[in-house]
Amino acid sequence: MDSVAGAFVDDAWYTLLAKSLAAGQGFSIVNSPTQGIMPLYPPGFPIVLSLVFRLNSSFPANVWLLKSVNVASIFLAAALAYKYFARAHDLSRAASAGVALLMLLTPAFVFLATSTLMSECFFTFLQLGAIFCVERCLNAETKRRATTLLVCGACFASLAFLTRPIAVGLVCASVAYLLLKRRLSRALVFSGVVALILGPWLAYSKLHEPNAAQKQEQQGLIVQNYVESFWQKAAGDPRSGTITLKELPARVLDNVKEIFVRDAGGLCVPALYRPAEESGLEVLGMRGDMGITADAMIISSVVAAFCMVGLVATLKRKLLLSELTLLFTLPIILTWPWAPFRFLVPFTPFILLYLVRGVHALRLLRRRSQSGDESSTRAGLSAPARILLLCAVLLNAYDNVNYILRKFDVAGSRPEWLLSFEESKELMSWMREHVPPGSVVATENPPLVHLYTGLKTVWAPADPLTKRDDLARRNIAYLAHVSPYHPTNLSRTDAPNFRILHQTERYFLYVLEP
Repeated sequence: MDSVAGAFVDDAWYTLLAKSLAAGQGFSIVNSPTQGIMPLYPPGFPIVLSLVFRLNSSFPANVWLLKSVNVASIFLAAALAYKYFARAHDLSRAASAGVALLMLLTPAFVFLATSTLMSECFFTFLQLGAIFCVERCLNAETKRRATTLLVCGACFASLAFLTRPIAVGLVCASVAYLLLKRRLSRALVFSGVVALILGPWLAYSKLHEPNAAQKQEQQGLIVQNYVESFWQKAAGDPRSGTITLKELPARVLDNVKEIFVRDAGGLCVPALYRPAEESGLEVLGMRGDMGITADAMIISSVVAAFCMVGLVATLKRKLLLSELTLLFTLPIILTWPWAPFRFLVPFTPFILLYLVRGVHALRLLRRRSQSGDESSTRAGLSAPARILLLCAVLLNAYDNVNYILRKFDVAGSRPEWLLSFEESKELMSWMREHVPPGSVVATENPPLVHLYTGLKTVWAPADPLTKRDDLARRNIAYLAHVSPYHPTNLSRTDAPNFRILHQTERYFLYVLEP
């Protein structure tokens, strides 16, 4: 683990909301000048983190304890993946263990668990838990055990939705799967439990949705509903503009292309896309410098093709809840105005399975055998599939070890992720000492600045060309650029409407005053 927490913005909100819940201030945006504004983020993950704050309320001293939630989640998810592959997908124990190990060593998961407080690891565990329980309830020995597993699956699915609403695909897929298996009564029980858990939150969030004045004060994704986000060109950024229904197919095609020519390779073989000091940064989205070369796109396309073959081979054998969940979630991923990579991360264990099974199926096809033959699958993977799995495990292990060596200055330069956050903390330390208490600061990461400084914060792009009257209307006294994206060494001509109070040396983070 490292000391980085909150650099994603989303994880800073999770942490701030967890702290607010643990302190008895309710599920509200306590950093905002006006109190009582309810966020439109779901409360599942903040509630879990709030339990950690009750054990140790000192932030950032408790960061290691907060991160332990994700670390434990990803180990539990790997254990569930192993059992699910062996039981439902009829993989041999060795093959199941290999895919589960590959998932556990995936740099995206390692990075999310140890260098962020994002919810993907916890969500992956919940999604796998729901799939495992619902699948197992169909073959339970007794009715009582089947009901217990079904209720557990519904609880997992509900908590997954309260962690990330994209789990609506999981909920719908589970009901559809039970109906396809002609288990009407179990589908009704599952739906009833989910409605009982989610109903109060959905009603409460609708009743207490931020009004226009509150949205104008805080702004950003935290107070924006999903309908508004969906029609924006970039979710959460009103400056990006909006699209019409006619433009939706173009968005879908862009996301399909992104998944095939960049994300598939970045998820399955990320070490081929960037140096070790950037290990895990693919979760920021593959639309930056990663995977822009022709050979990288070819590799990703080949990987995606094998995954598609593996998915078809899996569906040909039998339809399972894991595949149905992916099919139900895919329309959301393809239509949402955001880089699809992070939405694919919770499906990593299945995507890796499809990759390995795709190679295995093509090998069997070459031998003129049926790709879905049960005996062949139970006997283990073909030699090319085993070699691929072993190489992928070793590649990910090498990538993670190399990152750790760089982290401790044993080999190569320290990772940029760590250096940039240290500079962010340096800037926020300066703010804590020099910005008067009670001042309102506009920044691209309001929860992080509040956590480290105690200042009141609102969302706004920390743009030196921002109009002063816009800030005055919102009673904003300072602009703070704390995220090392698009570094710009400011001069007085770059910020004609502001006075540069402080600027860091490496990433040019700054604090401006109108």
